[in-house]
Amino acid sequence: MAFTMYKQKYVFHLFPYWRRTPTDVMSKWTDDFSGMGYSTAEYIEDYPSYRTTHTFLLKNLQEIDEVNSMLDTFLGRLTAFWFPSFRKDIILTSNIGSSATVINIEEMEYSEFYPATPGSGRYIFIYVNRNKWFARKITGVSGPTVLDIESSLGEQVNMSQIKCVSFLYLGRFDIDEFEWSFHTPEVATIELVFKELPKEYALL
Repeated sequence: MAFTMYKQKYVFHLFPYWRRTPTDVMSKWTDDFSGMGYSTAEYIEDYPSYRTTHTFLLKNLQEIDEVNSMLDTFLGRLTAFWFPSFRKDIILTSNIGSSATVINIEEMEYSEFYPATPGSGRYIFIYVNRNKWFARKITGVSGPTVLDIESSLGEQVNMSQIKCVSFLYLGRFDIDEFEWSFHTPEVATIELVFKELPKEYALL
């Protein structure tokens, strides 16, 4: 289960415990001013940011310790890291060859919904299991059902092996404290809130 890095940032790759449906939001932060009966609001971000909440189930104390160590590494809200939506944002239509630098997908009007922005929609997370996953940047669109990726996976991955292909976001935690709920002495769940940081992609 060890956490590893993609582009010098850790990836929080643990698959959620679907006890409850996560709430996903795309929003822009605003700077609000009011006085003398008038009010204005100006956007302080160039792009909307993605925010989501997931619950995670840890089945032994070693896994719980690993997550605690990861949370310490992130220093609460301070440190940026990668997190997937863990939704089936992209649906594959064929296996991915070991040397392939394209993926074949169902039509989703990618170019219309995800224009050439620095971050949102430009990175994907191909999840097989907690010990095998792939993070890649989308570098272009060869056609309405073909996406170019920055490099091959290095091994063939069949559609039947893949649990989901999700968008991958660079962000941070959006909560002030972490609370574990223990169901047995070694089994616990934790609810984590993630928020994308659109300006951080420029620092990669």
